[in-house]
Amino acid sequence: ILETYNDMLMRQIAPNTRTYRTLILALCDRDREVSRVMEQTEWRMRRRHLVSKASHDDEKQLELLRKENNFGSALIVFEAAQTLHQDERGRNLSLGTEVYDALLRSCMLHSNTDAATRIWEALERARHFVPSASCFLHLLGAFAAKGQDSAVSDIFSEFRLLAKKDLIRWQSIKEEDARTAGLADSDRSGKARATQMLMYVKLVESHFRAGASEKALAIVEEMMDSPAGKNFGPTDVPPPSSAIYAACVRGFLDGGDFDSALGWFGRMRAKDAAPIAEHPLAPLVGGIVARPDQALWDSVVEKLLEHGKVEQASAVFKDLVEASRIDGLRVRSLDRI
Repeated sequence: ILETYNDMLMRQIAPNTRTYRTLILALCDRDREVSRVMEQTEWRMRRRHLVSKASHDDEKQLELLRKENNFGSALIVFEAAQTLHQDERGRNLSLGTEVYDALLRSCMLHSNTDAATRIWEALERARHFVPSASCFLHLLGAFAAKGQDSAVSDIFSEFRLLAKKDLIRWQSIKEEDARTAGLADSDRSGKARATQMLMYVKLVESHFRAGASEKALAIVEEMMDSPAGKNFGPTDVPPPSSAIYAACVRGFLDGGDFDSALGWFGRMRAKDAAPIAEHPLAPLVGGIVARPDQALWDSVVEKLLEHGKVEQASAVFKDLVEASRIDGLRVRSLDRI
């Protein structure tokens, strides 16, 4: 697709807005797919490393994927679109929310805050600018991934302020899909609620990454005290979800506070805990805590083994075997080893 674009430039055929949109979206979609495959491959390599089973095939695949530069190409096309497409007042012609969202998502995947800032500034200069919730999420995610917790807090505060002023475009019911449909009602889409909940998840993760666990827990407490129900609105503080509790467990694990991590993990495995949530972003009201899902069990076992906490990992593994009978979880051969 880039060859076609370069051929157009060589023939002095000026691309239109639709051409730029198609190019950027295709490159960003490929970038997301490459990032997904790389994450899965790196995870598999970490697991094999724990049992001294290296795989040269995985290393070769990662090497090939790293050579792709889809995000860099998308930024070049984006910058060209900004230069060529302006109105008489110097304002950028909007490429559409979907394009800015895709670019900011790639910024998050690459922890590229410089590019995220340039894209956000271009978005603000675009005509009829109304930021979308998903653009805010990916902007915040980029700074969170970079470890810039102060900037994350500022972005989150601006997000809440604009939400109170009804100046954020939320995903409509027409944009719903099967994955988030269970979070929807007649007034609001599940996608909108999922995006709002993810803003809180990213904020909690960012605080933990910055070593500010007290700030992270303050956010969780605010959510636990929220009077909003499962059908929370754009200006509400949502109740916590399984993803919020999982962020606490992983945050403590990554920070080396294994006692606190296992304490929170234990709360999720208490006798009065609800079954595994149908969706990790579904709000849990009335003080309910849901049992941990497969991904969280895997994370706890993996992190404990990585840090040489064999005794604790063995205890969690025994609990996993029991939980597998109750919750339908799988116990993999790597865990047994």
